[in-house]
Amino acid sequence: MLFSCIVQAAHRSLGIPQYNPGKSFTGNWGVFGDDIVVRKSVYGAVIRLLTICGFTVNVEKSFSSNGGFRESCGYDAFFGKDVRGVYIKTLQTQQDFTYVINLLNLWSAAHWVPLPSLVGFLTKRLKKVLYVPPWENVDAGIHVPLSLVRRRNLLRSNKVGSIVYLRYTPIVSRIFIRDDRVRVKAGEKQRIYNPYGLWLAFLRGDVKGLGKSSWAISVRQNQKSFGVQRALAPNWDVSTRWVGAVPHYLERGISANVWETFVELNLLG
Repeated sequence: MLFSCIVQAAHRSLGIPQYNPGKSFTGNWGVFGDDIVVRKSVYGAVIRLLTICGFTVNVEKSFSSNGGFRESCGYDAFFGKDVRGVYIKTLQTQQDFTYVINLLNLWSAAHWVPLPSLVGFLTKRLKKVLYVPPWENVDAGIHVPLSLVRRRNLLRSNKVGSIVYLRYTPIVSRIFIRDDRVRVKAGEKQRIYNPYGLWLAFLRGDVKGLGKSSWAISVRQNQKSFGVQRALAPNWDVSTRWVGAVPHYLERGISANVWETFVELNLLG
């Protein structure tokens, strides 16, 4: 909120119109956490206002005149063209392989470069290959078009016409709360009962009732563990944006046909 106010103040002080981002319009500014995007004409005023307000700007990661390169929220662009590579930090779990395969397929479709050898090599390292819709979590399974899955007969439909599929789902660690105490699983860090913190968690919607004056709150985990779970897809191949299920290729500006072509090239090549 503070950064948004600073950006708006910079626009007003310079007399530059401000266009708010919306569902169908990108606008001419944006704030996501500590990531700020503005036009070059407002850049200097925003930096000055941030400094006056006591914030320290990382100028080494701020771009206004260094050629055509820009970076924001993990998106690297050169004159508006996505040039971000695929960074493989670890390949220790099945989800690590799934995550990398999905990113490589997206990169392949974005740059029209088939990667059948690399994607095939990684896919063979999966003990269990799960195919999921293109709007699923990146580590839930391999994103594929419905046509590819049907060829392998791995899907079935339920009574209402939704598609049943299997996906990797994080196993959530939780703490359990009674009226006056906190209970954790054996071996986990003990917690102090904090009624004010409990009310805050209630207001945030983080508390799940278990009955008999008992509640559960999910806690952050450094290392995720996964299980396999059934899921339903009312619509697998989504060609337009709709709330709650935006295919990752659309977020990258890739058409459905191009993405489907390169996924099939990489997985069947």
